Amino acid sequence: MPVIQFSHSQKTKTINDEPNPSDKKIIIEHLKKDEFASIDHNLIFKPEISKIDFYRLKEMDFSWEVLKPLSEKVTAYCEENELNHRIGIKILTEEQKALYFWWYLDAQVTNGGFSQFIYNGYDKYFPAILNGLKLLPDQKYYNLIEKVYLYYIQEGLENLDRNEVDYFENKFYENDFLSDADELYYKLNKQLYIDFEVFIRKNQSKYIKPIENKFSGEIFEKKANGIEESLFVVDGIPNGYYEKKEKGIFIEKLKYENGIVIEENTYTDGVLLEKITINNIDSTKVKLIFFPNGNIKEENLMKIKSKNNWVSITQKKFFDNGNIEFESWTDNELKKNLKKYFLDGTVKSHSRKWENKDDSSITQTDYLICYDENKKQTLINGKGIFLGSNQSGDNIYEYIVNCEDYKANGESLIYEDGVIWLKENYVKGMKDGIEIEYDEKGNEKKRSEYKTGQYIGKIK
Repeated sequence: MPVIQFSHSQKTKTINDEPNPSDKKIIIEHLKKDEFASIDHNLIFKPEISKIDFYRLKEMDFSWEVLKPLSEKVTAYCEENELNHRIGIKILTEEQKALYFWWYLDAQVTNGGFSQFIYNGYDKYFPAILNGLKLLPDQKYYNLIEKVYLYYIQEGLENLDRNEVDYFENKFYENDFLSDADELYYKLNKQLYIDFEVFIRKNQSKYIKPIENKFSGEIFEKKANGIEESLFVVDGIPNGYYEKKEKGIFIEKLKYENGIVIEENTYTDGVLLEKITINNIDSTKVKLIFFPNGNIKEENLMKIKSKNNWVSITQKKFFDNGNIEFESWTDNELKKNLKKYFLDGTVKSHSRKWENKDDSSITQTDYLICYDENKKQTLINGKGIFLGSNQSGDNIYEYIVNCEDYKANGESLIYEDGVIWLKENYVKGMKDGIEIEYDEKGNEKKRSEYKTGQYIGKIK
């Protein structure tokens, strides 16, 4: 099958072009044809949602908590009364429909873009989605979807025959306009989650059975599945502990401070498995993982880099007897240190890695201390052999590095699960010479050449 050919407007129209008055008239006429606009005010359904979830959940999670019972009710109402979706949706308010239909768009576009939304048949919801987005105070979301819908109309995609067009073979997804629209939506949708939450809370009488916005006190809820939850709230904002139990056994415990989580505790069979403490003043958090006996297994200090993106500052792992197994940290010279220990707590090895100031793609490692399994020193004053190992997934890698003046110098061997995987050569800490890569059976696979840390090329 040939690649789908769009009309010349694909080349001239861009997502940044604003609709002209004629375009606006086209949109207005199409929105009048919204097949899902009917509302029966005698049948409006407003679910009773969990008070704890109402006060505790945010953004996308909050919207889903409101949407889930609405979606389930529409499906059940249609099935019980043998109605199609267009008729059954009449039990929702205009505001509920705004959330209901936008969710279809968000799920499709964030998964595969507007091309997937259209090809999968959700394009029939365009008018309903736009009529819903009109209700939001910020119209930038409406404006974007309006441009996509206008393009969809003018390109004749309303008449798309999916029996004749294969999404992949015809490369239906290859469309510059829709791809640009995808990128804009990805930049907006996180704020849209926030704005929808705010809109629902301000208009909660249109969505759910009333919940007091400024409630203060402890809330306790027991669910049909045996789950018990409790939450302290002050003026409608979580302050204190949220606890979740099953048959009296802890599953989760959070601590809130003015609506922000500052402590997270996760349990397995009632035993504390993980604890995260968040310091919102210096934007750091400490993550602790525990052994079943209660001893700390891992300790990780992290600092926030951007929203939901944390970087590790220091990390420690421990043996189940309480002794430290290894620790890593970045020192004042911005060198990342890795120190390993024997089961009895004595030092096994210490190395530190750093980047070349002129070329960050070149890294070097200082080898400071090393003892073999018999606790015999193999590296003295930076000269000798450094022995290292690490695990990646199910694979264990072992290193044998010849050193001089605390740097790799000479042959370096790396084994994967006991089989030779890589042979390298170093000169004063810089990869220099021939590198040989081996297959899983230890047979030579490839040779490459390096010079003072720089890759020269593959040797044929």
